[in-house]
Amino acid sequence: MSNGNNRHRIRPYHFPAPLLIKSDSPITVTDGKATLKHEGNIIVRVADGYLIELQLQDKTPEKPTLGRGIESFLIEEPKSVQSIIPIGFDFLKKSKATRATYGDEISEYQYYKREKDASYYVVIKRENEIIREYNLGSLFDPESKIAIALKTFTRERPFYRKDLKPRLMPSSLRQGQLIKSCLDILVEEGFLSAQNINIGDREIERYTRTSKILP
Repeated sequence: MSNGNNRHRIRPYHFPAPLLIKSDSPITVTDGKATLKHEGNIIVRVADGYLIELQLQDKTPEKPTLGRGIESFLIEEPKSVQSIIPIGFDFLKKSKATRATYGDEISEYQYYKREKDASYYVVIKRENEIIREYNLGSLFDPESKIAIALKTFTRERPFYRKDLKPRLMPSSLRQGQLIKSCLDILVEEGFLSAQNINIGDREIERYTRTSKILP
């Protein structure tokens, strides 16, 4: 995306949606194939790495909260889950995110396991589009994400998800999606137990380390 009067080199930017882009000059949007020129504001509704969805506003709309249309630009062809799962991994389980990150859209987590070395892979999808994928590594590799998570999440007392703040995690786990993925797998494999606890009007999960150890 570039401003019509901007001669600087175009660089990719990462940002949370929605995002309002204001400009007094014409804005050009292109995916390399289709090109859109627009005079007025642009609201970026979705930007997930595969699809950017734009809502266009007239320069002086009668109702500023209303857009005059939606334009979608496909950045790259969506990948299928089967095409990205490494050889030897079989489906383990799936779960849903606890809250929406883009409007009302809830992400789905699909987990895969390679039995011979207890390795794990996760694919995160939203509305049939893959938005993230992580190789969590093997439980027998002390440098892998899943092994570091098992060590980090092993605590004497029960704990809650909110206790696992990304900024306090080891560098390889400083991301909310990775923390959730590792929690889901460690519960599924019996290293952690999870129990729903009511706190006020909220129901949250409390985790406890079990006695299970690696063989």
